[in-house]
Amino acid sequence: MQKNKTILGGVMFAGSYCIVAVVYAVAKYVQSKWGFSTSQVACFNFTVVTLCALPWVVRNGGVNALRSDKYFLLSLRGVLGFGMTFLGFKAANLLPLVDAVTLLNTAPLWIAIIATFTLKERLSWKSILCIIGGFVGMLIVVHPRLHGMSFTGDLFALVASLCLAASIIVRRDIRSEPWQRILFYYGVIGAMLSAFVMIAFFKMPQGIQWVFFAVMGVLLYFAQKLATIALHYAKASVLGPLTYSSIVVSGIIGWLVWGHIPTFLTVLGILIIVISGVLILIFDARKKHG
Repeated sequence: MQKNKTILGGVMFAGSYCIVAVVYAVAKYVQSKWGFSTSQVACFNFTVVTLCALPWVVRNGGVNALRSDKYFLLSLRGVLGFGMTFLGFKAANLLPLVDAVTLLNTAPLWIAIIATFTLKERLSWKSILCIIGGFVGMLIVVHPRLHGMSFTGDLFALVASLCLAASIIVRRDIRSEPWQRILFYYGVIGAMLSAFVMIAFFKMPQGIQWVFFAVMGVLLYFAQKLATIALHYAKASVLGPLTYSSIVVSGIIGWLVWGHIPTFLTVLGILIIVISGVLILIFDARKKHG
Protein backbone atom coordinates (compact mmCIF):
# COMPACT_ATOMS: atom_id res chain seq x y z
CA MET A 1 0.00 0.00 0.00
CA GLN A 2 2.77 2.45 0.95
CA LYS A 3 4.60 1.58 -2.27
CA ASN A 4 1.49 2.45 -4.29
CA LYS A 5 1.15 5.76 -2.44
CA THR A 6 4.79 6.58 -3.14
CA ILE A 7 4.33 5.83 -6.85
CA LEU A 8 1.16 7.95 -6.95
CA GLY A 9 2.97 10.79 -5.19
CA GLY A 10 5.85 10.52 -7.64
CA VAL A 11 3.56 10.66 -10.65
CA MET A 12 1.71 13.69 -9.25
CA PHE A 13 4.94 15.51 -8.36
CA ALA A 14 6.57 14.88 -11.72
CA GLY A 15 3.32 15.93 -13.38
CA SER A 16 3.26 19.20 -11.46
CA TYR A 17 6.70 20.16 -12.71
CA CYS A 18 5.86 19.13 -16.26
CA ILE A 19 2.92 21.55 -16.00
CA VAL A 20 5.28 24.27 -14.73
CA ALA A 21 7.39 23.78 -17.87
CA VAL A 22 4.25 24.26 -19.98
CA VAL A 23 3.42 27.45 -18.03
CA TYR A 24 6.86 28.87 -18.81
CA ALA A 25 6.42 27.91 -22.46
CA VAL A 26 3.07 29.73 -22.65
CA ALA A 27 4.60 32.76 -20.93
CA LYS A 28 7.40 32.80 -23.48
CA TYR A 29 4.89 32.44 -26.33
CA VAL A 30 2.61 35.34 -25.33
CA GLN A 31 5.62 37.60 -24.78
CA SER A 32 7.42 36.77 -28.02
CA LYS A 33 4.38 36.46 -30.33
CA TRP A 34 2.13 39.26 -29.08
CA GLY A 35 4.56 41.56 -27.29
CA PHE A 36 2.98 41.45 -23.82
CA SER A 37 5.26 42.66 -21.04
CA THR A 38 6.54 40.21 -18.44
CA SER A 39 4.84 42.23 -15.70
CA GLN A 40 1.44 41.89 -17.42
CA VAL A 41 1.90 38.16 -18.03
CA ALA A 42 2.87 37.70 -14.38
CA CYS A 43 0.04 39.90 -13.07
CA PHE A 44 -2.66 38.08 -15.04
CA ASN A 45 -1.16 34.77 -13.97
CA PHE A 46 -1.21 35.70 -10.26
CA THR A 47 -4.74 37.06 -10.58
CA VAL A 48 -6.06 33.77 -12.01
CA VAL A 49 -4.30 31.82 -9.24
CA THR A 50 -5.97 34.08 -6.66
CA LEU A 51 -9.39 33.57 -8.23
CA CYS A 52 -8.88 29.79 -8.21
CA ALA A 53 -8.07 29.86 -4.48
CA LEU A 54 -10.88 32.29 -3.64
CA PRO A 55 -13.71 29.69 -3.33
CA TRP A 56 -11.80 27.96 -0.51
CA VAL A 57 -11.46 31.29 1.29
CA VAL A 58 -15.20 31.99 0.95
CA ARG A 59 -16.18 28.49 2.13
CA ASN A 60 -13.96 28.76 5.19
CA GLY A 61 -15.18 32.05 6.62
CA GLY A 62 -13.74 34.69 4.32
CA VAL A 63 -11.24 36.85 6.19
CA ASN A 64 -11.14 34.29 9.01
CA ALA A 65 -9.70 31.74 6.58
CA LEU A 66 -6.72 34.01 6.00
CA ARG A 67 -5.85 34.49 9.67
CA SER A 68 -2.59 32.98 10.77
CA ASP A 69 0.21 33.44 13.26
CA LYS A 70 2.67 33.27 10.36
CA TYR A 71 1.76 36.37 8.38
CA PHE A 72 5.39 37.36 7.90
CA LEU A 73 6.43 33.98 6.49
CA LEU A 74 3.32 33.77 4.28
CA SER A 75 4.06 37.25 2.94
CA LEU A 76 7.75 36.46 2.49
CA ARG A 77 6.84 33.34 0.57
CA GLY A 78 4.55 35.47 -1.60
CA VAL A 79 7.33 37.97 -2.34
CA LEU A 80 9.78 35.18 -3.17
CA GLY A 81 7.14 33.51 -5.34
CA PHE A 82 6.72 36.78 -7.23
CA GLY A 83 10.47 37.06 -7.74
CA MET A 84 10.72 33.49 -8.96
CA THR A 85 7.77 33.79 -11.37
CA PHE A 86 8.48 37.28 -12.71
CA LEU A 87 12.20 36.71 -13.27
CA GLY A 88 11.59 33.18 -14.55
CA PHE A 89 9.13 34.49 -17.15
CA LYS A 90 11.66 37.18 -18.08
CA ALA A 91 14.38 34.59 -18.54
CA ALA A 92 12.10 32.31 -20.58
CA ASN A 93 11.48 35.20 -22.97
CA LEU A 94 15.20 35.90 -23.45
CA LEU A 95 16.65 32.38 -23.50
CA PRO A 96 15.94 29.05 -25.16
CA LEU A 97 13.22 27.53 -22.97
CA VAL A 98 15.30 24.53 -21.89
CA ASP A 99 18.16 26.80 -20.78
CA ALA A 100 15.85 28.96 -18.65
CA VAL A 101 14.21 25.94 -16.99
CA THR A 102 17.58 24.24 -16.44
CA LEU A 103 19.01 27.29 -14.68
CA LEU A 104 15.85 27.51 -12.58
CA ASN A 105 16.55 23.91 -11.55
CA THR A 106 19.83 24.92 -9.91
CA ALA A 107 17.63 25.60 -6.85
CA PRO A 108 18.80 22.44 -4.97
CA LEU A 109 22.36 23.77 -5.15
CA TRP A 110 21.30 27.13 -3.71
CA ILE A 111 19.22 25.43 -1.01
CA ALA A 112 22.30 23.59 0.24
CA ILE A 113 24.27 26.84 0.39
CA ILE A 114 21.49 28.93 1.98
CA ALA A 115 20.77 26.25 4.59
CA THR A 116 24.44 26.28 5.58
CA PHE A 117 24.28 29.96 6.55
CA THR A 118 20.68 30.35 7.75
CA LEU A 119 19.96 26.96 9.32
CA LYS A 120 23.57 26.25 10.37
CA GLU A 121 23.51 22.94 8.54
CA ARG A 122 26.97 21.52 7.88
CA LEU A 123 27.84 20.47 4.34
CA SER A 124 29.71 17.21 3.81
CA TRP A 125 32.65 17.16 1.42
CA LYS A 126 30.48 15.12 -0.97
CA SER A 127 27.83 17.86 -1.03
CA ILE A 128 30.50 20.53 -1.57
CA LEU A 129 31.83 18.61 -4.57
CA CYS A 130 28.28 18.31 -5.94
CA ILE A 131 27.74 22.06 -5.57
CA ILE A 132 30.98 22.78 -7.38
CA GLY A 133 30.00 20.31 -10.09
CA GLY A 134 26.57 21.88 -10.41
CA PHE A 135 28.02 25.33 -10.94
CA VAL A 136 30.45 23.96 -13.52
CA GLY A 137 27.42 22.56 -15.34
CA MET A 138 25.73 25.95 -15.03
CA LEU A 139 28.71 27.68 -16.65
CA ILE A 140 28.63 25.16 -19.50
CA VAL A 141 24.93 25.93 -20.12
CA VAL A 142 25.44 29.72 -20.16
CA HIS A 143 28.76 29.64 -22.05
CA PRO A 144 27.31 30.63 -25.48
CA ARG A 145 26.15 33.94 -24.00
CA LEU A 146 29.32 34.72 -22.02
CA HIS A 147 30.96 35.83 -25.26
CA GLY A 148 30.26 39.55 -25.49
CA MET A 149 28.83 39.54 -21.94
CA SER A 150 25.25 39.13 -23.24
CA PHE A 151 23.79 36.95 -20.52
CA THR A 152 21.01 39.07 -18.98
CA GLY A 153 18.54 36.22 -19.34
CA ASP A 154 20.91 33.87 -17.52
CA LEU A 155 21.15 36.30 -14.60
CA PHE A 156 17.35 36.56 -14.44
CA ALA A 157 17.08 32.74 -14.38
CA LEU A 158 19.71 32.37 -11.66
CA VAL A 159 18.11 35.01 -9.42
CA ALA A 160 14.76 33.28 -10.01
CA SER A 161 16.31 29.99 -8.87
CA LEU A 162 17.61 31.76 -5.76
CA CYS A 163 14.08 32.97 -5.03
CA LEU A 164 12.79 29.43 -5.56
CA ALA A 165 15.38 28.00 -3.18
CA ALA A 166 14.58 30.56 -0.47
CA SER A 167 10.86 29.95 -1.02
CA ILE A 168 11.31 26.21 -0.48
CA ILE A 169 13.18 26.85 2.77
CA VAL A 170 10.43 29.20 3.97
CA ARG A 171 7.86 26.59 2.92
CA ARG A 172 9.33 24.22 5.51
CA ASP A 173 8.28 26.62 8.27
CA ILE A 174 4.70 27.06 7.02
CA ARG A 175 3.98 23.45 6.09
CA SER A 176 1.25 23.35 8.75
CA GLU A 177 -0.69 26.04 6.85
CA PRO A 178 -3.44 24.97 4.40
CA TRP A 179 -2.01 25.00 0.90
CA GLN A 180 -4.96 27.06 -0.33
CA ARG A 181 -4.06 29.82 2.14
CA ILE A 182 -0.44 29.76 1.05
CA LEU A 183 -1.48 29.92 -2.59
CA PHE A 184 -3.93 32.76 -1.96
CA TYR A 185 -1.23 34.90 -0.34
CA TYR A 186 1.11 33.97 -3.20
CA GLY A 187 -1.46 35.08 -5.78
CA VAL A 188 -2.51 38.33 -4.08
CA ILE A 189 1.02 39.51 -3.28
CA GLY A 190 2.29 38.56 -6.73
CA ALA A 191 -0.61 40.36 -8.45
CA MET A 192 -0.08 43.52 -6.39
CA LEU A 193 3.69 43.67 -6.97
CA SER A 194 3.49 43.00 -10.70
CA ALA A 195 0.59 45.44 -11.12
CA PHE A 196 2.84 48.35 -10.08
CA VAL A 197 5.15 47.58 -13.01
CA MET A 198 2.38 46.56 -15.40
CA ILE A 199 0.69 49.97 -15.35
CA ALA A 200 3.32 51.50 -17.63
CA PHE A 201 3.24 48.59 -20.10
CA PHE A 202 -0.38 47.47 -20.06
CA LYS A 203 -1.80 46.16 -23.32
CA MET A 204 -5.41 44.99 -23.58
CA PRO A 205 -5.59 41.33 -24.63
CA GLN A 206 -7.83 40.46 -27.56
CA GLY A 207 -9.83 37.31 -28.36
CA ILE A 208 -7.78 34.12 -28.01
CA GLN A 209 -5.14 35.96 -25.98
CA TRP A 210 -7.51 35.95 -22.98
CA VAL A 211 -7.66 32.16 -23.24
CA PHE A 212 -3.88 31.88 -23.10
CA PHE A 213 -3.73 34.01 -19.96
CA ALA A 214 -6.53 32.05 -18.29
CA VAL A 215 -5.05 28.65 -19.17
CA MET A 216 -1.63 29.71 -17.88
CA GLY A 217 -2.97 30.77 -14.49
CA VAL A 218 -5.14 27.66 -14.09
CA LEU A 219 -2.20 25.41 -14.99
CA LEU A 220 0.02 27.05 -12.39
CA TYR A 221 -2.70 26.67 -9.77
CA PHE A 222 -3.05 22.95 -10.46
CA ALA A 223 0.72 22.49 -10.57
CA GLN A 224 0.94 23.89 -7.04
CA LYS A 225 -1.98 21.73 -5.94
CA LEU A 226 -0.48 18.52 -7.34
CA ALA A 227 2.91 19.20 -5.76
CA THR A 228 1.34 19.84 -2.36
CA ILE A 229 -0.84 16.73 -2.42
CA ALA A 230 2.11 14.61 -3.59
CA LEU A 231 4.02 15.54 -0.42
CA HIS A 232 1.30 13.76 1.58
CA TYR A 233 2.04 10.52 -0.26
CA ALA A 234 5.83 10.49 -0.38
CA LYS A 235 8.82 12.12 1.30
CA ALA A 236 10.30 15.29 -0.14
CA SER A 237 13.69 13.54 -0.42
CA VAL A 238 12.11 10.94 -2.71
CA LEU A 239 10.18 13.45 -4.80
CA GLY A 240 12.93 16.07 -5.12
CA PRO A 241 14.78 14.59 -8.12
CA LEU A 242 11.52 14.46 -10.10
CA THR A 243 11.60 18.25 -10.48
CA TYR A 244 14.03 17.67 -13.32
CA SER A 245 11.18 16.27 -15.42
CA SER A 246 10.50 19.91 -16.30
CA ILE A 247 13.81 20.07 -18.17
CA VAL A 248 12.81 17.21 -20.47
CA VAL A 249 9.40 18.75 -21.19
CA SER A 250 10.84 22.21 -21.81
CA GLY A 251 13.42 20.75 -24.19
CA ILE A 252 10.72 19.00 -26.23
CA ILE A 253 8.49 22.12 -26.32
CA GLY A 254 11.43 24.37 -27.22
CA TRP A 255 12.32 22.07 -30.12
CA LEU A 256 8.76 21.70 -31.44
CA VAL A 257 7.66 25.35 -31.08
CA TRP A 258 10.82 27.42 -31.54
CA GLY A 259 13.17 24.94 -33.19
CA HIS A 260 15.71 25.20 -30.38
CA ILE A 261 18.01 22.17 -30.52
CA PRO A 262 20.42 22.01 -27.55
CA THR A 263 24.09 21.71 -28.44
CA PHE A 264 26.25 18.88 -27.12
CA LEU A 265 27.77 21.19 -24.48
CA THR A 266 24.34 22.37 -23.36
CA VAL A 267 23.17 18.77 -22.92
CA LEU A 268 26.39 18.00 -21.03
CA GLY A 269 25.82 20.97 -18.72
CA ILE A 270 22.22 19.91 -18.11
CA LEU A 271 23.33 16.37 -17.20
CA ILE A 272 25.96 17.68 -14.78
CA ILE A 273 23.41 19.96 -13.06
CA VAL A 274 20.82 17.17 -12.81
CA ILE A 275 23.30 14.61 -11.46
CA SER A 276 24.71 17.11 -8.95
CA GLY A 277 21.24 18.11 -7.76
CA VAL A 278 20.05 14.51 -7.41
CA LEU A 279 23.17 13.53 -5.44
CA ILE A 280 22.73 16.47 -3.06
CA LEU A 281 19.15 15.40 -2.39
CA ILE A 282 20.31 11.81 -1.78
CA PHE A 283 23.06 12.91 0.61
CA ASP A 284 20.61 15.18 2.44
CA ALA A 285 18.12 12.31 2.84
CA ARG A 286 20.82 10.00 4.17
CA LYS A 287 21.99 12.63 6.65
CA LYS A 288 18.47 13.07 8.02
CA HIS A 289 17.80 9.36 8.28
CA GLY A 290 21.27 8.11 8.99
